[in-house]
Amino acid sequence: MGNEKMTFAAAGDIFINRRLPERTYAGFEKLSALIGSAEGRFANLETTIHNREGYPFPFSGGTWAMSAPEVLEDVKKYGFNIYNAANNHAMDYSHNGLLATMRYLHQYGIRFAGIGENLADASAPVYMDCENGRVALIAATSSFHEAWRAGNQRGDMQGRPGVNPLRFQTKLHVTAEELTALRKIAEETQIDAQQRRLQEIEADPSTRSYGIEEAERMRTETGLDTAHARNYKCAFVPYPIPPIGKVSSGIMTLSTAPIASAERIALPSPFKWPVSVANLKRCLMPVYIDLEGTDAQLVLVNLHLEAYDDGEGKAAQTAALKSFLEQEYAKGNYVIAGGDFNQTFPGGLDKYPIKNDDLWTPGTLDDSMLPDGWRFAYDTAAPTCRLDNQPYDAGSDATQHYVIDGFILSPNVELTSVQTQDDGFRFSDHNPVLLNIRLK
Repeated sequence: MGNEKMTFAAAGDIFINRRLPERTYAGFEKLSALIGSAEGRFANLETTIHNREGYPFPFSGGTWAMSAPEVLEDVKKYGFNIYNAANNHAMDYSHNGLLATMRYLHQYGIRFAGIGENLADASAPVYMDCENGRVALIAATSSFHEAWRAGNQRGDMQGRPGVNPLRFQTKLHVTAEELTALRKIAEETQIDAQQRRLQEIEADPSTRSYGIEEAERMRTETGLDTAHARNYKCAFVPYPIPPIGKVSSGIMTLSTAPIASAERIALPSPFKWPVSVANLKRCLMPVYIDLEGTDAQLVLVNLHLEAYDDGEGKAAQTAALKSFLEQEYAKGNYVIAGGDFNQTFPGGLDKYPIKNDDLWTPGTLDDSMLPDGWRFAYDTAAPTCRLDNQPYDAGSDATQHYVIDGFILSPNVELTSVQTQDDGFRFSDHNPVLLNIRLK
């Protein structure tokens, strides 16, 4: 090709769900000829194509759009030759509707981009050779429900059909008065959490996650900055009965603020071979966030300490944690450590006493373990953890509760509020703990 010029015709949405009349309409031929005079002829296909081959998704793109495959014969009469299929209606009829749409588009010889059987297919360009050059179309959408995202394919797991999502950030501009009001609302409702810390989240499809790659799903569906550190990777865990099986899990931090860096710090293990093979390899994962206008960093330490040792392991790991916190604070940083301590906070056993000494008993934390000026942040109003030796019954005398999840704050971090969110252990054997702080 030399310096030849290419011509393009671009239209907006094609939302056609009825056949054109046999004689079309006045001016159709003129419009079709105008479109056909260009080499690249683009339009957005704003509907799904199938014969009720998918179930309506709970969240549509405004209405549930579906067109019979035969309308594609009329679409082609307009003269367009390359289409975007990623839009707010692409998943109106869930995965089956999307797959059926793709099947009919291929059947009618229509080039399209933006949807696929997995993320690689959905994000791939579609090519078209014209007289004066080659056209490549990459299509994406910014209007989608989080469940519409196409998923990555792996060697051990098939991808998930969906759209190619456009990743973007929304910035809002408010007045000083509005900002003051928003801050007050945020303090009272605790809706402005900036970081989230998770434990026991699977990095690979495993038995206990029912084949779901949880870490990647959290990255994809939240769109947040993330850091993940493995602390439990075993091909087969033989206990309890029935066996846990394959695990590949760890701890994960998600942040709305950019993560500058993160690292995994191994903690001392109290177990010897062969028990150590099928046990967690405990660790700390500090995440570093730059603070505008200062050389100091916010250090968020995600942790999940030992549960099943005789107490020496917890003590050694707590000592290692204390040493690390002191080092970071000495650098001038703001430090928050939080997660599952597997040790009850002061007053926790008073509120939720041990009912059966034959069952699991946590270690205990006290203020003497903290460096000078540091403090615990926790809430005993609701339990943070329950024993999962039986189906959960909040009112049963046999149900054992604990307060083992919380935070440690450095002296330059002011506690605004801390609250255990009582979800009734609907999703886990732990309840979330919400922390609000200010940096001094």
